[in-house]
Amino acid sequence: MIPSNQRQLVQSTWRIAKRDADGLTRLFYGRLFEAAPAVRGLFPDDMDDQRAKLAAVLDAAVVGLSNLNTIMTDLHALGERHVAYGAEPEHYPVVGETLLWALDKHLGEQFTPEAREAWSSTIDVLASVMIHAQECAVG
Repeated sequence: MIPSNQRQLVQSTWRIAKRDADGLTRLFYGRLFEAAPAVRGLFPDDMDDQRAKLAAVLDAAVVGLSNLNTIMTDLHALGERHVAYGAEPEHYPVVGETLLWALDKHLGEQFTPEAREAWSSTIDVLASVMIHAQECAVG
């Protein structure tokens, strides 16, 4: 589903990015709330736990890329939970673009065009699983 060269790029850049996962997630949420202010109400006022949760989910997903079957159940459950949080399928593209932006700002020159493409493809795969789960939960 995700070519091995892309998987390896995502995993290697994530190892660098997660050294300061809090910094990355601060960039991410700051930009997300600028790009889509309507989603701010879906999150708590104190974002400390939320940033830690995002970093943990990203870590599990990136590590799980080596065997996608191991994370599909978790991604499906995460997608179902997002229904209760008020997330909509149309939120996923802005979240994906925001994550790419945050990785670019966070990693700088290490976020090469190839790494961006690998992350973009990976985000698309992961988001499609979560969107499908949401649609199943609502449908």
